[in-house]
This record gives sequence, structure tokens and C-alpha cells, in this order.
Amino acid sequence: AQLAQACDSRAPNSWDEATLNTLLDMADLPKEQRDPLALKQYLVGLSSELGSLKLKNRKSIQAALEAHITYAKREGLPQRFGSWPPPQPEAPPPRPRDENAIVVKKDPLQGQADGYRWTQSEGELTLMVPIAEGTTKNEVALILQPKFGPAQRMALRCKFWPQPLLIGTLHGAVDAAECMWHLSSDYEVVVDMPKVEEALWPMIFLPSQTLSNQSSTNSPTPTGTVANGTQIPAKNEETVRADALVQRLGQRPRELDKLMAGCETLMKIFKADEEAVMAAVNARLVSVLLRAIRLHGQLGDVQKKVWQLLLTMCKAQSFVKKLVVDAGGMTMLLPALSAHQNDAEIELQLLLAVRLLLPASSPKPFVMAGGIELLGEAVRVHGHFPAICTTVCHSLSMLAGLNNHVRRGVLMMKTVPILFKLLDELDTEEQSAEVVEEAIELSEGTMALCARLAKGDASCREDLADQATLEQIVVVLKRRSASAETQTDGARVLAGVIRDEQGALLFVRLGGAKHLCQVCALHKDSAGGEQLEEESSVALEQAILLLCEAQDEQTPDDEMELEEMGEMVQSLFEASEEKRRATKEEAARLKAEETARREEIERQAAERAAAREALERAKLEDMDAEPSGYSTSFGGGGGGTLTDSADEESTAEPVKSVTPKSSFDNLPPKKDGSDDDDDEPRFVEIDDSALD
Repeated sequence: AQLAQACDSRAPNSWDEATLNTLLDMADLPKEQRDPLALKQYLVGLSSELGSLKLKNRKSIQAALEAHITYAKREGLPQRFGSWPPPQPEAPPPRPRDENAIVVKKDPLQGQADGYRWTQSEGELTLMVPIAEGTTKNEVALILQPKFGPAQRMALRCKFWPQPLLIGTLHGAVDAAECMWHLSSDYEVVVDMPKVEEALWPMIFLPSQTLSNQSSTNSPTPTGTVANGTQIPAKNEETVRADALVQRLGQRPRELDKLMAGCETLMKIFKADEEAVMAAVNARLVSVLLRAIRLHGQLGDVQKKVWQLLLTMCKAQSFVKKLVVDAGGMTMLLPALSAHQNDAEIELQLLLAVRLLLPASSPKPFVMAGGIELLGEAVRVHGHFPAICTTVCHSLSMLAGLNNHVRRGVLMMKTVPILFKLLDELDTEEQSAEVVEEAIELSEGTMALCARLAKGDASCREDLADQATLEQIVVVLKRRSASAETQTDGARVLAGVIRDEQGALLFVRLGGAKHLCQVCALHKDSAGGEQLEEESSVALEQAILLLCEAQDEQTPDDEMELEEMGEMVQSLFEASEEKRRATKEEAARLKAEETARREEIERQAAERAAAREALERAKLEDMDAEPSGYSTSFGGGGGGTLTDSADEESTAEPVKSVTPKSSFDNLPPKKDGSDDDDDEPRFVEIDDSALD
């Protein structure tokens, strides 16, 4: 009854349960989610009379529906009629989608077509076209025909893209004088066009018109532009394809399949024609690709394809590196390194990008954002991958040349021992051509990194000496004698890690001094021979100073040639070895004398101990041989009686009386100091009667 009163009609009495439930669903939505036109559109679909209801009547319908829902909740009754929602029918299999097809919906309010989005109300149409990042308003132009009054023909252009963003005939007329556009924060051109007649269009452009990416010949001529007949130089086919393809990717940033296919096509174009790279850069390909990373950077394949294409552009045109850095490319690499560090192929592509972009960027933000830690983590995770370790070496060597703070950060990551371990493994494997090439590149990178670290303060050099031993450095230098650059960096490292006499002696003992003289002679006429000789002289001079100081000899004041320095180092080494040998022999002699003296002392002590033991044994034997002082006679008849020798006369010689020893004789003296009375009986008889 309330619905009929609100509609001023008996039509609600004939509505089925599905219609009522649909209206109740609209009324049950929160206010912020309600579409003000949804109710009107639904009523239009029911009947034309209901579509012409005023706003007051539609509000009454909304209130009646809300009253029904409130009553049902309060009374605990069902809020909908019958079974709701109805079961969904099975969806038919999808048909192949034509990219140029126009999707027409019944009374649509918003939608998406190929290269743009749109929304509409009864009085206004809004078009949103994606554009490259960094686009300014001076690079966009909206063209309507006619320029004033009702207009139905439109074109939207961008100066750096070869084709219009949008072009065609609108479904209805718009007020050209009131049309406006602006650039949104989402890098879209937003065009607002008031409709001449208030109505919802079933489609935006007429089906016979191409909506986007048409050739410029089909677009209306801009007002004020006069064709002077000047012939424009024709571009080659590959360049035109690159321009159009960049535009297609820029207008469809969220379509992943088109992005991947476009990157592969552009890679083929760039390899075939380097001029196409310049055309793609002018078409803002750098911004388009970096936006794709922001949208799809969580996918490893996207990171790999996009950075591979960007690196190809950077190698073809060096200024592209600066464009990538200014657009925020370096800041996007750091989270990508952390997210994809377990995938070796993707990690290698990202590390190559870091190595290529570091010279064009400020190193401080990279270091402060944890770049050194991420590079060190890449070496720890992929320490068996020569390509990754070599790339990290070159990046860290660039950073280590800044200051001691960065050098300490690199040394804290403990990457140097991993690099030398991998070098040793590569040299022990079968020496195929590929392995030899990888070992040479890794040796160059490792020595370059160690050379930058050796330029640090004493603390840095001490840490470097702990991580890279002299033996490891000399072994690598001997294996890579053909590379003057590696030998030069190795000489710098040796000058930094030789810190004391023992280090200098080990350096000569391993043949390091002799090797430096040999490679200097080998590369004397090469491009880096002079620098190699200079760095080798510094290393030999360091060894000479340490050996002279240890032997209390005066260092030479005159400048010496490299061969002379090598001979002097060798002579100092031999003198030190002779001194060490003499010192060792003297120490052995003193040790032998000390051992003999201790053995003599031990022998004399053993003899004295044996003499004391023999004396004690003799005393015990004498005590056992002395008589006890008692005599015992046994009579006949099997009985024996104890008799005193004084009662019977005997012709035997008198026996000397010996006082018998008793255990009581060893009792301690009395506390009062008096002696025991021998006459005092020690046993006292007790009267048995006293016990009674």
C-alpha cells in the first residue's frame, strides 16, 4: 500500500517477488554506497510511467522499502520474499574478444573500452585516458567540432605520441564551450563534457567510428592550424612501429599480456634499428616502462623484461641512463633486489641495471637505503654464480671509491672471502672457454674491489688483510699475468696489505716481488704498463721499508729503478732469512743446553732419593734383628710353664735386661707436664662386692 501511494499507481500490486527483492536490496545498501540514479534506472525498466516519477516520489519509495526492512528485523521476519537470491545460471563459455569491438550495456553508467575509461550521468560524460608519467598540460590538446555550441565530433591528442588518444563521433551532442579537461594524479587525462540533452547514452561513440589510436588523417583539423604544404620527412617503418607501440603500451598500463608482448617486440625493433630507440625515447617509453614496474613489479618476469629493455636503450643511447635515474629507476631497483633475491636470472638483470645506473646517480641515497647490504646479500645467496659476483664486484668497487665509511660497510658484508673462494673453484674446474672467461672477469672485478678498499685508512687495510690473504692475492696475480689492469690493481692491494716484516717476508717468499718485476717487463710497451710499473714500485718500496726497519738498516735515499728495487728486496729477504736461521740455531742450542742441565739435575735428585731409600731399609733390618727381652721354656709332658731365670740356678751367661716396648710408651705427656710413674699400676682390680 505504501509503495502504491508513493508511485501514485497500482503497478506495485502486480510486481513479482524478484522485483520487490531487487528494490529491497537497493534500499538496504548503506547511504554512502547508494547510486542516486540506480533506482530511477530500474523504475524506467519497469515502466515508462514509473521512470517519469519526480524525486519526491522516489524518496517515498525508498522510505517505504526501508520501513519494510526495519519492521522485518524488529519482528524477526524474513526481509525478502520467497527464495532470494535466485541461483545463478551457468555462464556461457567466453567468446574471443575483438579489441576494436564496442561493448554496449543497457543504460550504462561506467565502463572501460580499449585505451580509455568512462562514466556518465544524465547530464555529463567523463572520459579518462591513461597518459605517460611526466606529461604536462601543454602537451595535450582537446579538439571539438564545432568549437562552440553543440559538438559531436571530438579528438584528444598528445604531442609526443603519433596517433590521437581518442577520436570519433559521440553518441550525442555535448556543449563544446563548457567542456574541460585536466591531468589527474593517476596520470590520466580526465575530460568532462556536459551533455546538451539530459539522457543516458547506451554507448559513448557511434559504432562506425574508431575510438582510439587512429591515424591523424581521420581527426578534425585543430582550429587555427593552417596546412602550408610542407612535406614532412618520412620515418622508416621500424621507427613508426616503435612510436605506435609505445603509445599502445602507455594507454593500457594494466594489461599485462600486452606489456610482455610489447617488450619483446620493441627488443627486436631496437636490435634491427638503433634510430628506433631515439623515437621510442621521444615517445616517453622510459616513463611507460617504469610505470609498468610500479604496477606489476611483484612479478619477476615483468622485472626481467622491462629492465632488459631499459638496459638495451641505455647502451644504445647513453643519455637514457640519466632519464631512468631522474624518473626514479634507482629507487625502484632496491626493493626489487630484496623481493627477487632467490631467483638468479632476475637478480642478475637487476644487478646489471644497478651497475649501469650507478655512475649516473647520486651514490648517497643508494647507500643510505641499504644498497651495500643488498649487494652483499646477493653475493652470499648466489656465491656460486660467477656472473652475479662479477657484477656485484664492479658495483661495490664504484661505491668503495667514495670514503672510508662506505669501505667499512663493504668490508662488514664479508664478500671478499666469498669471491676468492669462487675464484679458486673456477681455477680448479675443467678449463673450458666459458669458465676461463668467467674467471678472468671475476678476477678483474675482485682485484678492482680490493684495490679500492686498500685505499682506506689503517682499519680498512687491516680488515682487508684479514679477509684477503697475501697468498690468495699472489696466486690470482700469477694466474692473470696477461691482464695489465688486474696486475695494476693487484699491486695496489699488495701495497695496502703488507703491514709488517712478516708480511714483507711472506710476499717475497711467495714470489710476489719477482712476479711484479716480470709482469712490468711483460707490459712495458702496453697502454697500462707505465701505471703498472708505478704501482709495483710502491709495493716493493713498502716491503723494503719494512725489512730495513726490522733489520735496523738505513733505507736508501736515492731513487731506484724497479729492477734494482727487486734485487734489494731479494737481498734483504736473504739477509733476514739468514738472520732468522742463525737465531733459530742459537735458540736450538740454548734449548739443548737447558735440556741437558735439567736432565743432570733430575739424575742427581734420583741418586739422592735412592740413597735415602737404602738407608731407611737398613734401619728397618737392624730393628728386626734386635731380641725382645722375654724367654719361654716349655716342660715335658706337653705342658709349658713360664719361669724366672733368677729363681733357678743356671750356668748360662746372664742376659742383658732390655726394657720391653709397649704401645703405651708413645702416649703424649700429661697436661701438667709431669712424667708417668712407672710404679703406678696401669690396671686396677675392682672389688666385685662394690658393684653390688
